[in-house]
Amino acid sequence: MHDPDTSCYQQAAGIFTANTENRAAALDKIGNYYLDMADYPAAIANFNQALQIYEELKHERGICMVYGGLGSVYTEQRDYQQAMHYYQKALPLNEKAQNLSGISTI
Repeated sequence: MHDPDTSCYQQAAGIFTANTENRAAALDKIGNYYLDMADYPAAIANFNQALQIYEELKHERGICMVYGGLGSVYTEQRDYQQAMHYYQKALPLNEKAQNLSGISTI
């Protein structure tokens, strides 16, 4: 189902058919939208697709963002153990990249 509010990101993800940074970024944005709408299964699905691409590309900053998004999903669902799992995965990557904004959101 395509929500009108995500249509531009859905189109972008479709345009970038190869596993590129741009496709991963579009999927991450869609995941964040669904997180905001409390559609947690859709958020997780999009975050996981973005994570797979970022991992293939070895794009650590993107991986950090997705881990943070997944952590937020599980926090909203009050699955704090799973949320902590993703936050703990994000923290060393953010520290390595000296990404202070990423560290401050964990």
